[in-house]
Amino acid sequence: MKKKVLFVIDTISVGGAELSIYEVVKNLKHTDPIVCVLYKAANGLQKEFEKDLIPLVFFDIQKRFGIGEAIQKLNALIRKEKPHAVHATHYNTEIICRLAVPKFKIPLICSLLNDTYSKERYALFSKKEILKLELYRMVDMLTAKRADKYISVAECILEPNSRYLNLPVDRMVVVQNGRDMDFYHNAKPLDKKSIVPEYQEEDVFFGVQFPCGQEQGF
Repeated sequence: MKKKVLFVIDTISVGGAELSIYEVVKNLKHTDPIVCVLYKAANGLQKEFEKDLIPLVFFDIQKRFGIGEAIQKLNALIRKEKPHAVHATHYNTEIICRLAVPKFKIPLICSLLNDTYSKERYALFSKKEILKLELYRMVDMLTAKRADKYISVAECILEPNSRYLNLPVDRMVVVQNGRDMDFYHNAKPLDKKSIVPEYQEEDVFFGVQFPCGQEQGF
């Protein structure tokens, strides 16, 4: 009998974490996945999930956090589907799952996607924004131990997250992101002037990848 895993995520808009969940669930051979999407959004990857016949459940929560509504709907979904484990991705989703899932006595796995609380990030913000980020970190830390395991996308963020969240490193495991390169083979380069109209031939472009969820609360 296949194990059933409930994957819970903020949205399935186009992004790094969302693509990773898509790549994982479509390649599962011995597990029946269900993907639960909490918030009403464009959900640009929905067609890809549906094409691969991945079961989707949309809560369509329109509030910014909607914690009470999300917990109520998640409780009902878990009782109905009876998953063997829950995997949570994104800050809001992880907090909601940490509050809702443990009472069902099934494993809860959360995700470490970046060095969210680094001093470099704090240096970018105003005092008001720093206070809000500290509030997020405190909620993160106070609920972190309610998850059974954390999957990290890289070795280098284990120690910082262990420190920020007061978690033992042995509760974390590294599973690096993978991508199906066929997805990118037909990609067409953009005209640089469509990005920066002032572009000159001698100019050099630098790409910067911001941590997933950096916009939270700001």
